[in-house]
Amino acid sequence: AYSEALTELAEAHKISRINLVFVGPECRSVVKEVGIKFDGSGEGNNKSGGGSCRILFDGLKGNYEELFKSRSKRSAADIVVLFNPGFTCQDYNWKFALRCIKTGTPIVVTTNTEMEAIMDAQYLLDQGFIKNLPKMIADMIRAEDDENDDGEHDFTDGDSAENDDGGMFFGENPYAGSRVRQSGTMGNDLYIKSKWMFGGLFCKKSSSNEATEVSVGKKRDARDSGVGASTTDAGPQSVENKPKKQKGNYALI
Repeated sequence: AYSEALTELAEAHKISRINLVFVGPECRSVVKEVGIKFDGSGEGNNKSGGGSCRILFDGLKGNYEELFKSRSKRSAADIVVLFNPGFTCQDYNWKFALRCIKTGTPIVVTTNTEMEAIMDAQYLLDQGFIKNLPKMIADMIRAEDDENDDGEHDFTDGDSAENDDGGMFFGENPYAGSRVRQSGTMGNDLYIKSKWMFGGLFCKKSSSNEATEVSVGKKRDARDSGVGASTTDAGPQSVENKPKKQKGNYALI
């Protein structure tokens, strides 16, 4: 499925190699490489002759911050995808993993419900990992604040008077499946996995925070290093976009 989905990307940007890395405490440790070919019959700029791309599937069992510390020869993720991370769930601690992501990296977050997407986006904003909320989410929160007349939410991480979403997006995931599932914790709660998604450019509040995070991360107890557990499907992904023939990296937590 991933090979088929990446064919259009590889053809459009003439990528010769993509590294797709899955990271998580329940990921299987596996390495697999496949080849895909395209004939250049796509639309627009894609009509420039055929080509091929090698895709490396790399499964890493563990937490993203642990990978980050040990990847002396591994490139940083070019795009990060987090599947159903549950940022606001008290069972998980995502801060150390998120602090390993480079500022300016495109991120995509999927959630099972619309409410979870709103909560996860607000969490990233509150922690300084995104500069703005997606406009649709900000409008929904603003409408609720107006109804309750409390005005307690911040919609940006800056001083902008208007809500410029800065390229953030939010909506239903067009690639989500159709299987309806029953929640194991809440009665009469039905959902579709990764039904909603939002994303944009990742950021950090300041470079001084990053230096502090590294030192704190080294000193913290190993038992506090958990990043997403049983309900987390996966996480960050990376892709390198250069002109002409190029290589691409994907990493998933």
